[in-house]
Amino acid sequence: MSEPALSVIVPNYRRPDLLLQVEVIVVDDGSEDESCLLVRERFPEFVLVALEQNGGYPIAVNAGIRASAGEWVLTLNNDTTIEPAALEALLTVARSSPDIGSVAAQQRFLSNPQVIYSAGVMVDRRGQAADRLIGHPLADSEQTPIEVFAACGAAALYRRAMLDELGGFDERFLFGLEDVDVAWRGHMRGWRCLYAPSAVVYHDLGATVPHGSELRFVQAGRNRLLLIAKNMTTRQLLEYGPGIVLFDLLYVAYAVLRLRTLSPLRGRWDGLRLWRSMRRAGAAGRRPVALAQTTGFREVLRRRGAWRFATGSSDDSQSKPASTVAWR
Repeated sequence: MSEPALSVIVPNYRRPDLLLQVEVIVVDDGSEDESCLLVRERFPEFVLVALEQNGGYPIAVNAGIRASAGEWVLTLNNDTTIEPAALEALLTVARSSPDIGSVAAQQRFLSNPQVIYSAGVMVDRRGQAADRLIGHPLADSEQTPIEVFAACGAAALYRRAMLDELGGFDERFLFGLEDVDVAWRGHMRGWRCLYAPSAVVYHDLGATVPHGSELRFVQAGRNRLLLIAKNMTTRQLLEYGPGIVLFDLLYVAYAVLRLRTLSPLRGRWDGLRLWRSMRRAGAAGRRPVALAQTTGFREVLRRRGAWRFATGSSDDSQSKPASTVAWR
C-alpha cells in the first residue's frame, strides 16, 4: 500500500464528545476519560496515539507527526469542523510551489460563521502575533491565496519536509504560539506560508481550554516572551525592544485595572526566567525575518471586542476575556 498524501492529526484532551466528526489520526493527550475507548470502539479505522500523561499541544502534535506517513500534515483542533472541499483547497495551494512550507485555512467562528476568526497570522515588530481579519465579515477576505506570516495551528497544513528540517514543534511552548514559532523558524530557512481563503474551517474557540482562564492568561504572556527571545535577532531586539517593553507594560496595566487579574504578569515573569535559555536555543539558526508595522493599543482592543461579540463572551475576567485574541 502506497504512503498517503495527507495525514490529519487531531490532538485531543478530555473532549470525547468532539471526536465524532474527525478522522485519520487522533492523539489523546493523557485525557484519563473515555476518549480512547470511544475512538477504539466507534472508529477502529483511526490511528490512535494514546499518551500516558498530558504534556501539551506541541507534544501531542509531534507524536502524531511521528505516527503519520503523509507528505503533508494537517493539524486540526478537536473543536473544529472542516468543510469537505477544504482538504483539496489546502493541498492545491500547498503544491503550487516547492518552497511553500505551510498553508492557513480560513477559520470562521462556529458561533457566528459569517465572521472571520483567522485568515492566517501576522506578527508585528513588537513580537505580537494576531489572527488576520479577526472580526471582519467574509467579504473582507482575499479571494485568492496570499502570503502570510503563519498559519493558525487549529487548522493548518504543513509540508513534512519542513517539519522534519525544523525538528517539529517546540515542546517548551506547552500550548500557544507554537504555530507561530514553527512558521518563524521556517521563514529563517526560506519556507513560505500562504493563506487559502477557499479552505473553510469552523472553530468553536476555547472548547477544550476556556478563554479567559488563568492558564490561558499565563501561557499567553509566557509564550510571547519565549517567541521573541528565541526568534528575534539582537539587532531587532535593540531596535524594537523599547516598544515591546512599553506595550507589555500597557497590557499588564490594562489586565490589572480592567480585567482584575495578575495572570498576564505572572506569565511574563515565567517567560523572563526562561529568556536566556531560549536565546541560546535559537542562536544557531537565527536570521532576520521581516515583521509587520506595529498597530496601536486600540487595535488590540478592537480585536478583543470582535472576539467577545462573535462568541457572546462577557467582560468578566473570570469568564472569557479575549486576551488570547491579541496574544494568540
